[in-house]
Amino acid sequence: MKKLLLSLIVTLVSVTFVFAQNYNIDAVDGTTITDCTITLYDSGGNGGVYGTNETYTVTVCSGSTDAIEITFVDFYTESSYDEVTIYDGTGTGGSVLGTFSGSTIPGNVTSSATCITIEFTSDGSVQYDGFQLTTACVSPPPSPCDAIIPITGCGAGNAITFVSATSGSWASNPCYSSPGGEQIYSFTPTVTSTYDLEITSDGTYVDYCYQAGSCGSGGWTCIDDVITSGTYGGLSLTAGTTYYFYLDDENTTSSTHSFYVTCPPCTPANATITQTCAGDNSYYDLEVDITALVDASSVDIIIGGTTEETSVGVGTYTYFGITSGTVVEIVDDSDPTCIYAETISMCDLCSLASAPSDLCADAPLIYLTQPFEGSTDCSYTVGPTYPTESCGISLDNDSWITFIAGATDVEMDYTVGDCDPIGDGIQLTVFEGANCSSLSEVAGSCVNPTGENTTGTWNFTGLTIGETYYIRIDGYAGDLCDYYFEPGEGVVITPPNNACDDAVLLTCGDTDIASNILADAVDAPAGCSGGGTPGDGVWYTFIGDGSEVTISTDNPGTNFDTEINVFEGPCTSVTCIGGDNDGGVGMTYSFTFTTTNGTEYFIYVDGDGTAIGQFEVSLTCNSTHPCDADAGAWD
Repeated sequence: MKKLLLSLIVTLVSVTFVFAQNYNIDAVDGTTITDCTITLYDSGGNGGVYGTNETYTVTVCSGSTDAIEITFVDFYTESSYDEVTIYDGTGTGGSVLGTFSGSTIPGNVTSSATCITIEFTSDGSVQYDGFQLTTACVSPPPSPCDAIIPITGCGAGNAITFVSATSGSWASNPCYSSPGGEQIYSFTPTVTSTYDLEITSDGTYVDYCYQAGSCGSGGWTCIDDVITSGTYGGLSLTAGTTYYFYLDDENTTSSTHSFYVTCPPCTPANATITQTCAGDNSYYDLEVDITALVDASSVDIIIGGTTEETSVGVGTYTYFGITSGTVVEIVDDSDPTCIYAETISMCDLCSLASAPSDLCADAPLIYLTQPFEGSTDCSYTVGPTYPTESCGISLDNDSWITFIAGATDVEMDYTVGDCDPIGDGIQLTVFEGANCSSLSEVAGSCVNPTGENTTGTWNFTGLTIGETYYIRIDGYAGDLCDYYFEPGEGVVITPPNNACDDAVLLTCGDTDIASNILADAVDAPAGCSGGGTPGDGVWYTFIGDGSEVTISTDNPGTNFDTEINVFEGPCTSVTCIGGDNDGGVGMTYSFTFTTTNGTEYFIYVDGDGTAIGQFEVSLTCNSTHPCDADAGAWD
C-alpha cells in the first residue's frame, strides 16, 4: 500500500520533477548501474512480495567523485532470515556497511567512495513486502583515516580517551555492525614484542580493530567488541612498524572508553648505588651511578618517594645526609612501570659490601679512599685454620680484609668505639703470602689490644710494593666493637686520574702523593722526546701562566723508577712538549719548560718499563718577568 501511495504522489508532481529510474533487483542482478538517482525494489516490485530462495546483487556508482547515499523508503522482511546487506564499493568483497532484516526502516547508508553494492537474500519459507530504497549522489563522508590521533608511547602515561555520540562514516567493521562514530589512532612500537590494550569502559559497546602499515575502510582485524573493562589484545607488534587502532561505537548514543597500549617487559637502566656511612652511623650519603639507559631515553631518580632528578641520562648523582632507610628508584621516563629499584637500609656495618669477611679466602680488597668502617659484632666465628703470630693473640671473632702496599712502610690511623663485654678493644695483625693457606706474620704488625673509645696510629714496615697483604681483626677476649681505619701513607688506592679526562688539577707549588699500582695504560699516550715509553700511569693538568715550570718526581714520597711526559691539550689530541726519564736524582725525574699564558697542559706519570710504586709529583713555577730583576743601587 505504501508503494502505491508513493507512486501516486510521484505521478501528481511529475510536471515539476524528473522521475528517477525504477528497477527491480532481480532484473538488474549482477550488473552495475551508473546513475546518481534510482529507485530499487525487491523482486516483487511496487506492490508485490519477493520470492523464496533468492540471492540478487546490484552495484550503483555515481560516475563522478561523489559517494552514493541509500535511503530506505519501505522495509519489511522475515527477521533474521531474509536480509538486505550493503557493501562499500564494487561487489560483495568490500566492507559491510550494514545488514538489515525485520520491519524497522534502516537509517541512511553512505559509501566511502563512488560505488555501493546492495545484496538481497531470502530463505524458502515466509515472504513479505520486501524493500524500496532510493539513491542519491552526495559528497563523500570524511574518512576516519583523515584524522588519525598518534599514540606517542606505551604505558598508562599515554592513555587515550575515546568519546562518541554521533553516527559514523563506516557502518560496520570485522567485529560487528557499528553505525556510531569512529576514531583511528596510530602507534609505532620501539621494541618488537607482544602488546595489549588496557581498556576502561563506561559499559557501552565499542569495537576495537587494528591493522599494520596503512589506513583504509578495509583490511582491519577485530581485536574485540568491548563492553567490560580489562586487558585485550595479545598483539605481536614489530619495532618501527606503524599500526593503526580503529575504535567504532556500536551505537550513536554517547560512549566513553579510555585505553592505553601496555608496555612489554622492559630492561631497566643499569645503575650502581653506593652507600657511605658517617663515622657514627647517624646518617649516610648515596652515590647513584647510572652506567647505561638500556631501553630508556632518559630517567627520573626518586629517593624515598621524592623525585630528585628528572629526565637525566648516564652519569653520577650524589645525595647527602640521609638519616633513615629508603628506596632508590630509577624510572624510565617513557614507561613508568620500567624501574630499577634498590632498598637502602640505615647504616649497618655488618651489611656493608666492604665489611670484613669471616673467612680469609673471602676477604674484600679495600682501597681506603675514605675511612674504612667495620665491627667485630657481626656474628664472626674463628676460622677452621689460622696462622699463628708472635704476640700470642687468642682468637674469638676474627675477620679479614686485604690491601695492596704502595710503599715499604705503611701507616694507618684507627679509631675504636665502645666495646662489650670486656672493654679492651680489638687486636690487629698483618700477614703476607701467596694465599690464605701460606700466610706468615709481618714482623712488628701486631697491635694487642687497642683499648676502647680510643684512637691510635698503626705502623708496619718491610712490605713489597704492589703486593697484597691480609689484615686480621679480632675482638680482644670476645669484645664486640665498632671501629674504622684511615690511611696515613703506603696503602694503594684506585687512581681517580687513570684517564686523561679525569686529570687531577695542579697549581704552582702543589704536590701530590699517588701510585700507578692499580693504574692501567688504557689512556696511555705516545711518549715524548726524553720521556721514555709510557706504561701504566696517571694524569695531571695545569694552566700555563707564561712562567718557567718544573714538573718533578724528585721528591721524598717517590719510591720507584718513574717517567714524566708533558703535553699540550686537549685530551682528544694531545701534542708533545717533552719529557724526562733520567733528569732527577736516582730513579726520580724532572722536566722544565716555559709555559704559554692560558694554555692547558697535561702531565703523564708512569713507571719506567713495568715499574710500579708510589710517587710524589710536584709543580714548581719560576717567574721570568724582567721586572723581577734586582733594581740595583741608585745615586
